[in-house]
Amino acid sequence: AVVSTQSTGEAAIYIVISLAVKTKTEKHGATTSNSFINLVDFYNNQIKADLTSPETHPIVKAAAIKYIMTFRMMLPRDVIVSSLPMLVGLVSEKSIVVHSYAATAIEKILIIKMPNYVSITAAELAPEFEKLLTNLFNSFKYEGSGENEYLMKLVMRSVSLMKANLPAPVVQHLTGVLTAKLTEICRNPSQPHFNHYVFETFSCLIRGSCIGKPENITGFESALFP
Repeated sequence: AVVSTQSTGEAAIYIVISLAVKTKTEKHGATTSNSFINLVDFYNNQIKADLTSPETHPIVKAAAIKYIMTFRMMLPRDVIVSSLPMLVGLVSEKSIVVHSYAATAIEKILIIKMPNYVSITAAELAPEFEKLLTNLFNSFKYEGSGENEYLMKLVMRSVSLMKANLPAPVVQHLTGVLTAKLTEICRNPSQPHFNHYVFETFSCLIRGSCIGKPENITGFESALFP
């Protein structure tokens, strides 16, 4: 019965996705939707509960995240912004599928660009930023996610968005954990996309911290060239 409930919950979400999508692209997700299906009502009545309930099975959580990813261009901006804290929480889930999906969803939300749409700002990400970083680096510790490229891509994207708004203690902490990651991958460089995002994150961190503040360069030099 438990398996049946989980399968039914997952199937219900994917049926709605399938019926609601009229056109979609890999880059933007759904671009037009079925006018007979109210995307916001389904989000409010089903998806929010699936994302927040501790009793939701990982396969249903993954399907709920997929719903947000698919309709990120179609759902109202306030719905997308309000979903960020829930997605940030799911980045810490032990399930590799759930934390990878959650990281991918947030990353795609942060780069939404279209006419008459105000992209997510650093000020909107700021309240969740430190929790997001904590959850991301905790999830690297789970089996199978030590070099998870989806997690690292979100580290890069969020640091890039925050740029000069990064508090000094966060910069110092990030420099330390990224240096440790860099040391690990230099021993065995097996994941090229992951490695790329590590270097890109360092680049964003240095650019954001050192422009107009040349005194900060010394800290990076000490970390990278001990």
